[in-house]
Amino acid sequence: MITQPRGPEVVVIDDDDAVCDALATLVSTHGFPSTTFTLGRDALRYVRDGASPRLILVDARMPDLDGWQFLAELARIDRTHPFSAFLMSADTVLDERRARDLGARGILHKPFDLDQLSTVIRVHCADPP
Repeated sequence: MITQPRGPEVVVIDDDDAVCDALATLVSTHGFPSTTFTLGRDALRYVRDGASPRLILVDARMPDLDGWQFLAELARIDRTHPFSAFLMSADTVLDERRARDLGARGILHKPFDLDQLSTVIRVHCADPP
């Protein structure tokens, strides 16, 4: 787990350390802190224990708790602050409606479009109106 304390936090959940590191680097270039997890259950515990991320990027396929299950569990947590979640996947065909029904704002496809990913970070980490 890597954490840098300043500004709206981004939580990155992916079982690939290289993806976590790359996304943490990108997030930091936009001036936001990130916390990375390679296990969905650890990330869920982090949020349950009171973390208040503004943006959550979660991989659809992980060995312990996949992105779909993570989103379903996240919806059960009584949360008082706004956040946005995006499902990430290398799969070209994912059920975007199902993702939205589980609370995701959308799907980010791997390999990432860096412009799209940067826009997601800037828009969803901006101060709320």
